[in-house]
Amino acid sequence: MLVSCMKEITLGNLTINRQLNLWHQVHPVRVAVPLLCHAHLGAVIPDEKLEAVLKAIEPSARTGAVGDGKVFVSGIEDVLRVRTGERGAAAV
Repeated sequence: MLVSCMKEITLGNLTINRQLNLWHQVHPVRVAVPLLCHAHLGAVIPDEKLEAVLKAIEPSARTGAVGDGKVFVSGIEDVLRVRTGERGAAAV
């Protein structure tokens, strides 16, 4: 559902990695549990689309349970496309 909502916003590339976590938060302590499979999504989003993306992610990813995830927003200083030598927005 989250991936389809990202397609509707017409984002470029979306990177999805599987992640296995050994530790799980069971309030108030961390306990070792069998490996839990999570997904890590990554995307470079233009500033003008950021709010739309955040507004789309929140309802589509929320279940109300622990583990719904987090969204980290950080700036990208520069980009270099190694194959062509392009930099900046042209490299994205």
